[in-house]
Amino acid sequence: RVTSTRRYETVNDFVPPPPAPKKVALPAKWLPIGGYKAPLILDGTLAGDVGFDPIGFAKSTKTLYWMREAEVKHGRLAMLAAVGWPLSELWHKELASLFRLDSILASSDRAPSLLNGGLSNVWVTGMLMMSIIIAGYLEGNAMNSGEVFWGADKPVGYVPGTLGFDPLNLYKVRGNKNIMETAEIKNGRLAMIAITAYVFQEFATGIPVVQQTPFLF
Repeated sequence: RVTSTRRYETVNDFVPPPPAPKKVALPAKWLPIGGYKAPLILDGTLAGDVGFDPIGFAKSTKTLYWMREAEVKHGRLAMLAAVGWPLSELWHKELASLFRLDSILASSDRAPSLLNGGLSNVWVTGMLMMSIIIAGYLEGNAMNSGEVFWGADKPVGYVPGTLGFDPLNLYKVRGNKNIMETAEIKNGRLAMIAITAYVFQEFATGIPVVQQTPFLF
């Protein structure tokens, strides 16, 4: 009887754990008017998160990480392109002349591109192939770990887009990785807009972007 009584006392004294707090949608920083709320999945954890997903692409954390992985990598390429495009229009002819090589710029001294033409040049083709090989190597290493795939489980501390590349130890410059990651993603987003503008501006006008905005170059 004593054992039975103790069992009942144990059951009666059991207190269920409190329910997990319900997630609350944060205000969307990209649209600070009208009380617009960010999707629940965009909780400010990722660097540069301003709650922008009006179409609702990110349905889960795995999807969100996969899309951030793509955004970071496209942003890095765009930053290189946004710098390389105008520099090629400014310096390429002089450098080619210095080394007694033919210019590979497209018509009207525009940077070679899909819409400007000039991609059939052997040097341009070679650079494209080398870029594909380097990108394939980096992506292959990332895929070997299995973390970048859409449905893959992410380890603790996983940061989308990280390649462990920091030879100058810049992460410690400000002592806060989030600051550096936020700067990278914001500059990458701006660069993606910029390089898209270069392409269509030059295609529409036939004039190099450095001549359209001489006050910048």
